[in-house]
Amino acid sequence: MRKLKKLNKFLLKGQEVSYDTLHKYIKQNLEKPIYCQFCRQVKKLDLANKSGNYLEDLSDWLYLCRKCHVRQDNRLIIYLNTKLTLAQVAFIRKEYKPRIISQRKLAKMFNVSKTAISDIVNNRTWNYL
Repeated sequence: MRKLKKLNKFLLKGQEVSYDTLHKYIKQNLEKPIYCQFCRQVKKLDLANKSGNYLEDLSDWLYLCRKCHVRQDNRLIIYLNTKLTLAQVAFIRKEYKPRIISQRKLAKMFNVSKTAISDIVNNRTWNYL
C-alpha cells in the first residue's frame, strides 16, 4: 500500500490507500468517455491503469472495454500454453498474404508449426483478438 497526498477527501491523515479507494478517487475525477479509448467502440467500460503502478495521476488511467482491458493487461497470456505473444499473433495476421508470405515462411520465422500458423490466420485459435 502507498500513501497518497491528494486523496484527503477519502482518507484520514497518514492512512494508506486501498485499491478500491484509489479507483473511487479516479472515477470521480476522470471523465468517462462514451467509447473505449483503444478500439473506439461503444461498449461497457472498465477503468484501466496504464503503468501498473496505480498512481493517483489521472493521466496514468484510461477507460477500456473488457476485451481491450484484458489484452492491455496481458492476462490471457498467463492462461495459455503457447510460444507466441499477442503481438506476434497480430503480426502474423497482418503480414500473411497468400503467394507472397507463405504460412511455411511465417512458421519458420516464429519457430512454430505450419498448422499453428494456419489456425491463427483462419481464426481457429486466438479468435478473441
